[in-house]
Amino acid sequence: MPNQQASHDLKRLHNAITDIDALSQHAFSEIAAVADLALHWMESPIDYRRLDVIANALSSISCRAQNTLESIGYEAESVGCGYEDPDKKRRLDAWETFRCGGSHA
Repeated sequence: MPNQQASHDLKRLHNAITDIDALSQHAFSEIAAVADLALHWMESPIDYRRLDVIANALSSISCRAQNTLESIGYEAESVGCGYEDPDKKRRLDAWETFRCGGSHA
């Protein structure tokens, strides 16, 4: 029975790593492509008349990166391997304390 559980856990871990690899390859390829296009766009003086295009490209990069971060985190957590940034946790705890009427100092 323990061997069967270990085999099941190993399969879940394998699937999570495969999913994380697929997510990261797709997302980072998209991010690189949009960044390359934005950089190319910035090489022409006339294109600076439309800074909204560059802003939209940067917004797209930011959104895709955040979505990928959340997706990869979800996959890692699904097999008990989620990373928790201690600095981020302290900031979230401080925000929660403030939001609930805690210290304002």
